[in-house]
Amino acid sequence: MLKIEECKKILNAGTNKYSDEEVLIIREAITQFAMMDFSAFMHIKRNATNEKSDHLHKSIDRGSKGQRVQPKRPGRPPKKVLFGERD
Repeated sequence: MLKIEECKKILNAGTNKYSDEEVLIIREAITQFAMMDFSAFMHIKRNATNEKSDHLHKSIDRGSKGQRVQPKRPGRPPKKVLFGERD
């Protein structure tokens, strides 16, 4: 990271003149942009080399096939109902 004096010299070389506080804010903003750009670059690089970059797991099909079982009614077996169907 550049020293504040170097940043001030570069920024004040043009027609605009910046205070020390403004130079610090600008330097911090540029540093944040650089970190975001580097992070995006590494993400793209990881994906290009086929490294796994996410930690999501595949879902598990438990065999319900879109059905739900209604609660047991006394004296009757449970009735299977497809989603969206009603009595």
